[in-house]
Amino acid sequence: MLILFHIFVALASLAVSAQQYFSPSRNGQLVSVGAILLTVVSGAGLVIMGANAMHLCIAGIIYTIITLALTIRARYVLSSQLAR
Repeated sequence: MLILFHIFVALASLAVSAQQYFSPSRNGQLVSVGAILLTVVSGAGLVIMGANAMHLCIAGIIYTIITLALTIRARYVLSSQLAR
């Protein structure tokens, strides 16, 4: 059941991060970071429970790089809009 939760949160996190890339907002940033953290925590739980760690770690690193890049770019755009 944890794997289904993990997949759902990861896909939702990617969707929120992509939305933030195109239309950044402060609340969206908080949701995006929270979803990333929740995905990482549930992935760690899967590894602790004995899932195939190598496959999960490689996919998790790729996921984390993509979502963090989208979130950081959105944060940069949002901060430059607020500075004006």
